[in-house]
Amino acid sequence: MVRRKNNPRSSISGFYRLGAIIALVIAITYFHSEKVPFPLVPITTPKGQWSPSSHEISTSGIFRPSDVPPLPIYSDYQNASIVINGRTLQVAEGSAKHIGVSNGVSEFAVLPMLVTSNEVDVIMGIANGPNAAEFDIDPDPVDGMSSYRFYIEDGGISSDEVHRLMKKKDANATKDSQEERKEMRSKLKEFMDPIIRDRLTAYVRYRYPDTCGDCTACQSLIRRYNNEERVSHDAHQDGHSKVSVLISLSQHEVDYRGGVYVADSRSEKKMVALGTGDAIIHESSLLHGVKVDDSPASNLWHWIVWFRDSEECEDKSKDSLKDCAPNDAFCLSLHADSGAAMRQEDIMRFHEEAAKMGLSTSMVRLARAYLKQLPSNLPLDFSKAASLYREAVAVAREPDAMYGLANLLLQGILQAKITKNEGDKKITKMGDMLQEVAYLLEGAAKAGHAFAMFNLGVMHLHGYAMAWGGEKDMDLAALWFETSGIPEGFHFASLCYSSHGNEQKSKDLAARAKKLGYGTQWRKKARELAGSGGASGVDINMAWPAFFGTGTVLTKFDNSLGRQDKLGLILDKAKHAKLNDIIKSKTQSYDAILEKAIRAGYELLEKCKEKCKDS
Repeated sequence: MVRRKNNPRSSISGFYRLGAIIALVIAITYFHSEKVPFPLVPITTPKGQWSPSSHEISTSGIFRPSDVPPLPIYSDYQNASIVINGRTLQVAEGSAKHIGVSNGVSEFAVLPMLVTSNEVDVIMGIANGPNAAEFDIDPDPVDGMSSYRFYIEDGGISSDEVHRLMKKKDANATKDSQEERKEMRSKLKEFMDPIIRDRLTAYVRYRYPDTCGDCTACQSLIRRYNNEERVSHDAHQDGHSKVSVLISLSQHEVDYRGGVYVADSRSEKKMVALGTGDAIIHESSLLHGVKVDDSPASNLWHWIVWFRDSEECEDKSKDSLKDCAPNDAFCLSLHADSGAAMRQEDIMRFHEEAAKMGLSTSMVRLARAYLKQLPSNLPLDFSKAASLYREAVAVAREPDAMYGLANLLLQGILQAKITKNEGDKKITKMGDMLQEVAYLLEGAAKAGHAFAMFNLGVMHLHGYAMAWGGEKDMDLAALWFETSGIPEGFHFASLCYSSHGNEQKSKDLAARAKKLGYGTQWRKKARELAGSGGASGVDINMAWPAFFGTGTVLTKFDNSLGRQDKLGLILDKAKHAKLNDIIKSKTQSYDAILEKAIRAGYELLEKCKEKCKDS
């Protein structure tokens, strides 16, 4: 496998290679340490620790990925010890207090070294040894990217619409590969089943006797994260599972940095520093995700087991959610998202009730419904949508609400609130609007919003910051594209690095984009279905305005298969002139932005490569 040799956070330096043409079809698209057990003594967070609720959002237009603060480590534990099946277990109890919801608390427990180091070695020897089989690359329902997971036990949970975009797990494998996968699955299952039965199931039934006294382990899988594939799993809830168990097969600060986090909201997250064999256990309401440091040193593996309250692994969640307490905002939201409420008016009613109780994610869903981005019985109402987005930002600094407001500004539905002195000729109405869009995108990016990061790349690449005195900055654009962590971002970062002559890094990023689904037939649809913030109705394409002075609009990104090859050319002046002639005389559909792009030294071949291929 190709490994990047450059620091992904380093800025690009040097001059453009003379005559280099970059094909940027933009979408308005360690350290060694001794293993220590999980810290059971509560640790006080240092004073001055950054938190999104207290950090000012930059409006300078020069906010950089390196300015995004690292997530703090969760430390507010209550410690206990219990005895199950003659085995004494240490337990660190924690909770996530949902911002904006007065009674919103999701509890979790960390069990240090629930799986021994020797047992982890056996599991990793099978899953990552010389005879290990390939992992699944089907689209993940949370983010629509290649999943890089391997199912040991599948109780039918993974049957949603995203998975139907590809054939089932082994369908595209060769016969030899299928045999390898069956053998690896069999070995893992034989070794893991006693651990699931005697430890995981026993603890889950002990901890949740009223709601999960008969719970059964219905799905078991392994996931991996590294800087050649995926390094994140966006914040989500396990609505398909009654109880989830995640066991780290890697050591924090030795094998990886970052890791699994728990969230009070999508902007308030704290890392749970898991060592080898440590487990975190929680119910479906806990908002959580994964973010691993994007460096060659980070290599994280998780073993995940999902439990249902049925010996036959029947999905009873829809029935249990019907009994939500009237003041349980998260239960009402999960009930609405589960599909148990078949009528659209019921779904919206549950979200309206949850929103009234302060749940920002329900506010975002309602806003998208009022914009007709989600199916609903609600009328088209821009004012109501904007009001809900603003409330979600005020209550919980909700990044999806910031992204939504930025889209409304770009679409001309809202007017910018930034005011400048009338004598400042650099600031125009367009500049005011674009500066507020930058303000909102930066705020969302600080909370880890991938689509916002991608569009900050778009903003700096095309020089929208020039509208308020900033600069066009391909270096910064490349960093934001790469930091977004999505395949489209890696692809465009690859093109930026290629334009600077850094072909090795360009190739590495292009390969990574492909590994995460770029160029596949399913990626665009999977991305749209997954959306952001746990619901569809939003995508990476934003309604950026006309390219300055041309009266034209940037083309939406199309991730169709086979449209990524040979997008860059090195042309001399004669070929530049020939391309200009082709655009002017042979293709009326080309607009001024393409003509201007060529004159500036960039070539957009997404539209013209067939007519220009002989040039």
